[in-house]
Formats: sequence, C-alpha cells, structure tokens
Amino acid sequence: MQGVRWIIAAMMLALALSGCDGGDNPVGRELNEDLEPDIEKLDLNRRDIFPGEQLRITWRSSGAFLFVAKLYFSSDPVPSADDLLVIEEECSNDSGDHCTSDEDVDWFCRYRSDNFLSCEEDNDLISLLDLTTFFDQLPKDTNLILELCNDDECETRVRDITFH
Repeated sequence: MQGVRWIIAAMMLALALSGCDGGDNPVGRELNEDLEPDIEKLDLNRRDIFPGEQLRITWRSSGAFLFVAKLYFSSDPVPSADDLLVIEEECSNDSGDHCTSDEDVDWFCRYRSDNFLSCEEDNDLISLLDLTTFFDQLPKDTNLILELCNDDECETRVRDITFH
C-alpha cells in the first residue's frame, strides 16, 4: 500500500511540475529521466514534393515530457552523422514551448524553387536550409526521420519522400 501511495504522489508531482515548466525544475528533470519518449503518430500530407509546395509534418509523442525532437533527411532509415539535420528543438510541457508531449505538433516546410527548405511552427521560422548539396539528382528519394530523445533513450519513425 505504501508503494501505491508513493507512485500516486510522484505522478501528482510530475503533473504539477509539467504544468509549471518542469524543465527548469531539478525534481521535474529527475522524474523525467526514467521516462522514454514514445512517438504515437507521424503523418505527412504528401510523399512527393515539388518546388513551391509545402510539406506538413504532424507528430505526437507521449511518455517523457522533456525531450529533444530532431528531423533528418537520410539516404537510409537509420539516423547517423551523415544525415542532413533539418530541425532540432527542445520540447517540454511548458505552454510557451512549440512542441509539447501529448499534443499534435505541426511543422510546415516549404520546398522553394531555389532549393531552399524553410520550416515553420506556429508561424515562427525554425529552419532554413539550402538543399543544393544534398541533391545529387532529381528526383531525389530520401528518408524523413523523426527522432525524439530523452538523454540516451531515443525513438525514431521513418517516412519515404521524394523531392522533384
């Protein structure tokens, strides 16, 4: 019975801290250490993208409430140092953060005719990349990798896309 009370108390504390930006609180960080980020959803509005078009990336996570979200383009489905990092964002349950646990996150990336990719979240520019050196040919088949990490615990999801 004592164990159940401790678990309930820890859960209530975690909820209270996450509502008050547990990321700045050492107790919140410690509670988060044992939680793994889980990707519940990764959806794209298109698989083929042409210059001038916008790619909407919608994802949702659960588990850890403090984590780092990364989006890569890769020639294979495994994140590596050779991949092109498109977005890197620290996420928490603070209502002022763009990405939060247990809510849909939408990234909108426009593929411009000058081979630049500009990505926004909540109408804020979060990434601007020149893809010219990434494209060895067009059309370019690539893997879009979403990776969520809490310290050493990471989860990834992969979707195929083609740039034209």
